[in-house]
Amino acid sequence: MTAPFMQPWVLYVGPFSYPWGQAGSRRVHGIAKSIVGAGYNVVVGASDYSSPEPAPLSSEPRIHHFGTGELPTDLPRLTLATRLVLTGGRRVRRWLDRHRHHPPAAIIVYGGFAPWLWNLHGWARRHGVALIADIVEWYDPRYLKGGRFGPLSIEAAIAHHVLHRHLDGVISISSYLRRHHDTFEIPSVMVPPTIDFALMSQGPEVDTLPTGDHTEILYFGTPGAKDELETIVRAAANVKGVRLVVAGPSFDEVQRMVPVAQESKLLILGNVPQDQVRELVKRVSFTILIRKPKRSNQAGFPTKFVESMSVGTPVIANHTSDLANYLDDGINGLVSSGHSVEAVTATLQRAARLNADQLASMGRAAKETGHRFSSSNYTDALQRFLEMATTRARNGHSRANGSS
Repeated sequence: MTAPFMQPWVLYVGPFSYPWGQAGSRRVHGIAKSIVGAGYNVVVGASDYSSPEPAPLSSEPRIHHFGTGELPTDLPRLTLATRLVLTGGRRVRRWLDRHRHHPPAAIIVYGGFAPWLWNLHGWARRHGVALIADIVEWYDPRYLKGGRFGPLSIEAAIAHHVLHRHLDGVISISSYLRRHHDTFEIPSVMVPPTIDFALMSQGPEVDTLPTGDHTEILYFGTPGAKDELETIVRAAANVKGVRLVVAGPSFDEVQRMVPVAQESKLLILGNVPQDQVRELVKRVSFTILIRKPKRSNQAGFPTKFVESMSVGTPVIANHTSDLANYLDDGINGLVSSGHSVEAVTATLQRAARLNADQLASMGRAAKETGHRFSSSNYTDALQRFLEMATTRARNGHSRANGSS
């Protein structure tokens, strides 16, 4: 028996990169760390590369990872979407067949995507293994490939309204999703994005306050249909003493949103490697996150908020999702009254008037807030949740319902 199977273990699979590469990667790692703390080994099956047998993660020997090769990142988006719908989870099922003599205690499907659940449902039932969904989004069908009546939209509707009801448990990233899943009368737990502070502490410390006569405010990530980057750019152009740094979108992408007339007030870095983003976040005065309060934004939880707070960089944001529970105006960041250019402009003007002592105080408060997202804080809740989910699976879903 190889190392990951020498004690109770959990398989974590889905359409994500691992150990690095995207918000999903960091979500999976945070949950995996909490589960390790609960006494399980974790095997992560990423979909972007192919590697048949699990290898230990260098930073955490009780987390192993392998590659299913189900969704290579070099495929066109439409091809990826089609493969996700038609074949997601099949290679995982075949991999499980090879390890059926040492089955996991639970299988967690990141995103709760219908194809993975369809393909793994029967295997889990035959072996008495808990099948769990980690739900992190409720996408707006208008922005999915193919639109409202496309395959991804139909898949999401089936998953949210039908398949998730028949699982052994659900992990929700937000209270919005938790309230929806609590109506299913199955074990459920809410876990926001979490941070492995032990891993973070291995990096070098840098000064969190920038030099110069302007307040640097960073937008980082991929706007997609979520972030109001155009609003942020227009607002920053209105404010003296502020320079907006944009990491992720290219210069041409930003230019298509709004012509950049004052280049001295806008620094566009383009794509920044994931391992450099954290140091970039630590060097600015604020990061900024502006979103409309629509369902897809209320259901999710921005990982970039957690990443910024965890390194002591205050956040400028309007209240969407569960941010009102963490973002205190003037304490660990600034709250915009809305998502309009006018509202964001007013908030940036407040940021520009802050002195070094006020910025330093906000940075310390932000770091304290960041520790609320430590993966170790959710170990007990996930341990109770897994006990209920695995009991439910062993009992054939008889009467082991509950929530944690």
